[in-house]
Amino acid sequence: MTVNVPIGLITKEITNLNFLSAFNVAFNNLSGEIPTQGQFLTFSDSSYRGNPGLCGEILKINCSSNAPLNNNNEERETGGGEDGILENDLFYYSCVAISCCLGFRGCIAPHFQQRLEAKIVHNHR
Repeated sequence: MTVNVPIGLITKEITNLNFLSAFNVAFNNLSGEIPTQGQFLTFSDSSYRGNPGLCGEILKINCSSNAPLNNNNEERETGGGEDGILENDLFYYSCVAISCCLGFRGCIAPHFQQRLEAKIVHNHR
């Protein structure tokens, strides 16, 4: 569900899903406390990046004050550090754009090129 832009809380009921082997809701607009039951204990903090409203032990952000558990407020407020949101968004969207271009050129463009060549050959007969 990365970059699908769901809004709201991660419900506690989702912790009842015992077949989740991967969970990634990075870069959406989620808020509230991240569940810490069941398989949610096995997911890394990268699964939740880009959701400034999320808090919890996995992100080391205290939910009652929305401040980092390590009391490093400067990094939280400025989005600094090695995982700053600007750098992650720019990198992510650049990768998406490049993937779309390569996918079009590698998969879809040859199909249209063959159809165009077939029309040209047919018109010259």
